[in-house]
Amino acid sequence: MHPIRDLAQNPKVQDLIRRATSLRADLMDRLDDRMGGVAKRLNLVTRREMKGVKRQVRELENQVQTLEHQLAQERLRADRAEKDLADAAKAAKKALADAKAAEQKALEVEREAEAKLEAAKAKPPEAKDEAPAKKARSRKKAEADPSDAAAGTEGDET
Repeated sequence: MHPIRDLAQNPKVQDLIRRATSLRADLMDRLDDRMGGVAKRLNLVTRREMKGVKRQVRELENQVQTLEHQLAQERLRADRAEKDLADAAKAAKKALADAKAAEQKALEVEREAEAKLEAAKAKPPEAKDEAPAKKARSRKKAEADPSDAAAGTEGDET
């Protein structure tokens, strides 16, 4: 009833369609090969080669973007490291200055202690011991008998 459907189901027609498709593909392959040979002789670029070059360019562009990103990250790390180094250097200078100041203070305290020790060694031991005791005795006498103390003073003057 349907002549087109019957024709399409006929095995001979199907075989002819398969052969025609195969023949077309073979002709295209041969044509591409011949065109490739002519292109090479004339130093021209074929479509396949252009596709390959475009693919390589895309890959290289991706690599460049990746490397640029990595470079930016490394620059950030380097900047942070430089800042940390500068901060550490400042802290070290401050610590050194503090240590020098503490050393100077310690030397001053040591000199003062040595001076006091030398001064203590230079005083005669008797003068040190007698003077406070004598003053204490004089005070006791004056407190015990103020008139004797005044009389004793008068007698010393004559």
